[in-house]
Amino acid sequence: FNALLGAVENYGKHHGMKVIHGPWGFNDTDREGMLTYGFNERATYATNYYYPYFSENMKKLGFDDESKWVEYRFKIPDKPYDRIEKLAEKLKDKVGVKDVSETMSIKAIIKKYGDSLFETLNDAYGKLDGYVPIEDKMKDNVLGQFATICNPKYISILVDKNEEVVAFGIVLPSICDTLIKHKGKLFPSGFVGVLKSIKNPTDLEMALIGVRSDYKNTGINSIILSKISKNVIDGGVNSIESNPMLETNYAIQAQWKFAESEIIKRRQTYKREIV
Repeated sequence: FNALLGAVENYGKHHGMKVIHGPWGFNDTDREGMLTYGFNERATYATNYYYPYFSENMKKLGFDDESKWVEYRFKIPDKPYDRIEKLAEKLKDKVGVKDVSETMSIKAIIKKYGDSLFETLNDAYGKLDGYVPIEDKMKDNVLGQFATICNPKYISILVDKNEEVVAFGIVLPSICDTLIKHKGKLFPSGFVGVLKSIKNPTDLEMALIGVRSDYKNTGINSIILSKISKNVIDGGVNSIESNPMLETNYAIQAQWKFAESEIIKRRQTYKREIV
């Protein structure tokens, strides 16, 4: 463990680096942060699992805490949240947006609104810890990660009168149990199980939600939550897990106060000066 990190540190020192920190991804949709709590929980599609000795060794090697995330498990309500429903109905006409995911396929949405979606993503996440804008060829990589396992029932893409994406929410069907069952192999039989998990999921994982800065504090996210939560209840979903949310992202933390939930995992990055 020490030797591996030492090799990275020496490489950085050779190239004039002053600090070693991580684990970070190349952009914010990559797997980031080391697990520090919830070792008995299964990792989600968008996260890596770490055994307890990883974080223990980081402390022994003198690394300091850096960015921290929490992950939630949400209780599925018996019916849609009244407050969310009323607010969404009120705002639909007032803010002048439409949800294109209700009438378009995933492929069509990507083709027509892909660039606009990333503009909103970069705008919404731009000030968060370690965020790197997703641009150029990276867009194709991100779309490749998520588009193939999207179910239109559990996404919401809101566009304004200018046909620009102003807000979005993406919740993914969990394919983890199927992949574990088939030991990570799609073929010969794992592929069918994955397709079934996507079409009729029993568990979901929150991937991304974002609102363009000029639409923040309008309550527009209620439209997204209303659509997805209705389909969650109608679809008989058993559980929903969030992917990592930064502890310092107070806006996203506040967004889920209306829902009954528990923190099931924590993760973080570490840093140390290179000497």
